[in-house]
Order: sequence, then structure tokens, then C-alpha cells
Amino acid sequence: MTINQPLRLITGALSLLATTSCASLTTLGTGTDPYTATADAVCIEVGRRLPTRSTKDTPQTQNEIAMLYAQYARICPKFVHFIP
Repeated sequence: MTINQPLRLITGALSLLATTSCASLTTLGTGTDPYTATADAVCIEVGRRLPTRSTKDTPQTQNEIAMLYAQYARICPKFVHFIP
């Protein structure tokens, strides 16, 4: 599996979480939406699978990982401690 495949899967999971919740992007994972347990569970599982950085990463991969970290932090703010 190339680095792009896990990034796409994680980005897809975050997008699905953001679009299927009744809450706005800024409230997911904060305990303010009616689906907190589900949102939290998804944030935790996605957070555990975030890719790590390597000195061998290409500039494109570095940018993709940075964008993924930013998206995760925006959607799952109380779980930013999972960002490597």
C-alpha cells in the first residue's frame, strides 16, 4: 500500500464524519453534538491511524500529511494529541 492509499482512506473517514453528523465541522468531537460517542469513536480510531512523517517523505507526501493533520485537528479538536 502506498502512502497515498492510507491518506485517502483517512481523509475519506474524516469527510464522512464531517458530512454525516448533525453538527458543524467545528463542533465534532467536542461533546456538543448529539452523536458525541460516535464522533469520538471515529476520531479516536482515525487518530490512531494517522501516518507518521519520515525523512524519506517526498515534498508531495509532506504536504499531504500536513493537510491531513490540519483537517483532523479541525474536525477532531479534542483529539489532537493523536497527531504525531
